[in-house]
Amino acid sequence: MRICIDFDDTIVKQDHPYHDLDTPLEFKDGAKDGVLALQRAGHTLVLYSGRANRALLFDPIWNPLVDERRLDPAKVAKAKRVHQLRYRQMLVFIERELPGVFAYIDSGHQGKPSADLYIDDKAIRLGDDLGGMRWAQVATIFGSE
Repeated sequence: MRICIDFDDTIVKQDHPYHDLDTPLEFKDGAKDGVLALQRAGHTLVLYSGRANRALLFDPIWNPLVDERRLDPAKVAKAKRVHQLRYRQMLVFIERELPGVFAYIDSGHQGKPSADLYIDDKAIRLGDDLGGMRWAQVATIFGSE
């Protein structure tokens, strides 16, 4: 099975500010053992992260919600540098802590990778009777402000 695993707040703790590149990354409890168990079971693991967002890494016009007429080139350049450093931080951590475990690490060039299963801290499971939410529940919980 191809399993796509998110990085921030799924594999590593995300309890420091976004721009903090000095605090060392730490595994979430059980994450390293869990990822290694999935690999030993023969699954193809793909690392996916918002850190690989092509609008953040390359050009904000990839974000359909951005009005490029309002972009400040100086702010874009400064922000782009932080995003690129965060992406590099992820690569260094994975190479040091989980070398060779992931068959592919999302580069941000192609959008969200295709997978049979996604493991992510910000997902809503829809559908079945095994604890998945129904759209009606989503609408009730998130539809009223």
